[in-house]
Amino acid sequence: MQADLVIRNARVADYRGEFEGGVAVVAGKIAASGESASLPRGHRIIDAAGRCLLPGVVDTHCHLGVAYPYAEDMRTETAQAARGGLTTVLLYIRNKQPSYIPFYSERRALGEAAACIDFGFHFGIQREEHIHEIPAIVAATGVQSFKLYFGYEPDNPIGIVPATDGWVYATMRALAKLGRGVVSVHCENTAIAAWVKKEIVASGRQDLGAYTESRPVVCEVETIRRMIFLAERTRCPLQLVHTSVGEGPDLAAEARSRGVDVTVETCPHYLTRTAYDGDLDMRAKISPPLRDEEQKEWLWRGLLAGKVNSLGSDHVPFLPKKGVAAARDPRRAAPRTPATATLEAQLLRARAALRALSAQGLARGRRGCRPGTHRPRGRASGTSRGARHLYLRRLETPRLARHDGAERAGHLRGRSGG
Repeated sequence: MQADLVIRNARVADYRGEFEGGVAVVAGKIAASGESASLPRGHRIIDAAGRCLLPGVVDTHCHLGVAYPYAEDMRTETAQAARGGLTTVLLYIRNKQPSYIPFYSERRALGEAAACIDFGFHFGIQREEHIHEIPAIVAATGVQSFKLYFGYEPDNPIGIVPATDGWVYATMRALAKLGRGVVSVHCENTAIAAWVKKEIVASGRQDLGAYTESRPVVCEVETIRRMIFLAERTRCPLQLVHTSVGEGPDLAAEARSRGVDVTVETCPHYLTRTAYDGDLDMRAKISPPLRDEEQKEWLWRGLLAGKVNSLGSDHVPFLPKKGVAAARDPRRAAPRTPATATLEAQLLRARAALRALSAQGLARGRRGCRPGTHRPRGRASGTSRGARHLYLRRLETPRLARHDGAERAGHLRGRSGG
């Protein structure tokens, strides 16, 4: 057999383990893997020179088209995602029109024309009609993942329509009837946060730590408990997104022991930074906020104990807020997380800090197909994801990229390559 492509002399990592060798690709599919000497000849041969060959990263959580045109974000952000080792991104998108079906068709077409990698969607519930439309949405789009948002006051700077418990309960009942439906929830108690925020505003503080303290841990823990209760009663699968508190994975693990279908996502920034790091200011405003060292370490314990099921960047492209009003009150600035291109790099850096997260651990969980994802135009529909979703990386070489916040030709907005 002569392969189309052979990658040799790599440190290959997948969910089964690590070995020195490579892979052979035939007709877009991985046809063989093993020691380099055992691989067939190839029309094209890549000498990996000891680099790590990993499955491509799936970013389960990002937001594009929020502050910039959607088509532009799909071009710039997926290009940077590919540079950082990502081969699929899953977008949480919001639509305030009565129906999601035309919106989906438009966003899919624009994405296929602009994206550099595969992509898929979760839909945000932003009005009651969306709940009633769920069966039609699933039939027309195949999407069975829906998100509801707590933690946002009605006049929030992003324009998110906050959920009610009634919306969550009704959405869960609708999705429980489907074979693969799942509800994702942004867990923060809005009323508690609004009350504590008044106390912080009265203190005059405008530092990042003050923002975190205005949305305390109890806000997230309370809502996590409430959402698990509703998921258990409705028998609807629940995804706790961008979990920032250490108790979250513990609560989910306890619920799973009772048979509740609940999974946990966290983000690299919650595992690597705190609100009290000296080099951070209000430009690191995130929702939920960065926490303190205790919560960060608690999250790591949950991750290493297998209580965290996925990692997402929660990437939202924004430039720093400009203008007199924003300078006077940075609390009004929109939360943002430019993280897609550095998602893997952040975890590898943490691994180098003796977190005991192996390359095999990074690869675990990437197997299997991503239902409902779409490919950029021009790619053959028969191409195997197994072959396309690979990338090479030298793990031993840390890199630092900086950006001055200016937007200029030839430079992607505020993003750093992995």
